[in-house]
Amino acid sequence: MKKGVTPKKKTGFSEYDCKYTKQAYELCLLGFTDQQLADVFQMSVRTLHRWKGSHPKLKVAILRGVFLSIRAYARAKVYP
Repeated sequence: MKKGVTPKKKTGFSEYDCKYTKQAYELCLLGFTDQQLADVFQMSVRTLHRWKGSHPKLKVAILRGVFLSIRAYARAKVYP
């Protein structure tokens, strides 16, 4: 190990669990971004993107949540 370099700590959710799909969907309905989701799951955005690539249900849940969130916002702007 190099001098002055600290080993990386394992933090957050290292292994995917299907319950994260529902949690990500609900957070996206509230308008969370990928960065905010990564913060909630205590991981990097890069890891979240890897998860979205390897778990299609997670990707679809996030996309649906974002879509519905944007649609609700747009409706609120049109019909105040």
